[in-house]
Amino acid sequence: MVQVSIIGLGTVGGSLGLALQGATMGRGRRPEVLVVGYDPEPRIAQEALSHRAVGRVAYNWREAVEEAGLVIIAQSGPAIRDTLQNIAPFLKPQAIVTDISSNKVEVLRWAEELLPPEVSFVGGHPVLLPDREVDWESGPRSARADLFQGAIYCITPGLHASSQAVDTVQDLAYLVGAEPFFMDPLEHDGLLAGLDHVPYLLAAAMVATIGASAAWRDLKLLADPAFRHLQQLLNARPADFYRTCLANRQPVLNWLDRLLSILREVRRELAEEENAGEYLRQIVERAREAAADWQARRDERFKELEALGAQIPSARQSLLSLFLPYGGRRREERD
Repeated sequence: MVQVSIIGLGTVGGSLGLALQGATMGRGRRPEVLVVGYDPEPRIAQEALSHRAVGRVAYNWREAVEEAGLVIIAQSGPAIRDTLQNIAPFLKPQAIVTDISSNKVEVLRWAEELLPPEVSFVGGHPVLLPDREVDWESGPRSARADLFQGAIYCITPGLHASSQAVDTVQDLAYLVGAEPFFMDPLEHDGLLAGLDHVPYLLAAAMVATIGASAAWRDLKLLADPAFRHLQQLLNARPADFYRTCLANRQPVLNWLDRLLSILREVRRELAEEENAGEYLRQIVERAREAAADWQARRDERFKELEALGAQIPSARQSLLSLFLPYGGRRREERD
């Protein structure tokens, strides 16, 4: 039986465990992959076990990874660096390590620095469909096997990752119902800064500003539904997500500068009482066009997702064949 270890058993880690176990069921309806879970908080690990998100719980770093063919770090921010440092001495040769964070440049640098040379690191980041946002406060209780269905699973291989490791993480994406998407780490972090990090910072700044207002007592009565959308942006990220933004400073700064330029122009137009608001009209119109274009592409993707089901049997076989020389054959079949 192949062992896959998941480090971090919150909603995302628990959902990965449920999805993997469901996708690798044998004919006897027993998982052919043993999912071992570890969380720095024993309470969360036991909760994941009770919800059957993992098949077994480990109680230390050695036990978590020493027999694992694939290690998935389902954490974010500086916790990933600590985990890489803690598991490095116990990983077996040719083990494959991946993660799910939205920062790829920094994580790849940590992996290069901390992992043994015979271990392959392949960065990963599942970008979920909008209706599958994560409730980070609920932990493994809100884990769901279909969390990654339809997700774009960004893959950024490390410099020394083997072709087998890259194939395995690609197949992991297929197994959990996602669509693999290979990206350069710099490009990934630049795009995510605008799509994810800056909106989070803007929501935090807006909610903090409103909460600090002298009129907060009355504002609380009127703060819906627009306020709720801002709150949802915050709740859909871990409490320490600001650290992820700090780790991606330059791309975040670039997007903030572009946004501030537009906001300054909007402010100038609003401050001129004689101004008819042409610039503001154009901004709103461009925003609506972009939203409609996004919606159309998203509708197209739903049709494309039906083809992903055909990838699951071969992906399942790949994961069950870790460390066997199948890599070249698999790539030829895909071509």
